[in-house]
Amino acid sequence: MQFNHPHAVAAWETKELTPVGTKRVLVVETYLVLSANAEGHDAHAVNDLLSAAEEYLASIGMRPDCLRLFEAKEIG
Repeated sequence: MQFNHPHAVAAWETKELTPVGTKRVLVVETYLVLSANAEGHDAHAVNDLLSAAEEYLASIGMRPDCLRLFEAKEIG
């Protein structure tokens, strides 16, 4: 997968097992602060990342059941 965005650290497709079946999920990892109430949250940047991911998926004809953003945090 070649999704590139200034705020995306990595992106991958995975499967999620649910009680009713399997979902296709696109996961995007970012260093953006995702919690709206947290210090440093930039709603515009988060929305831009989501929009770019959705546009990318549409451009390649991929329709996942879910798009998930994960906030990457450095430890140490």
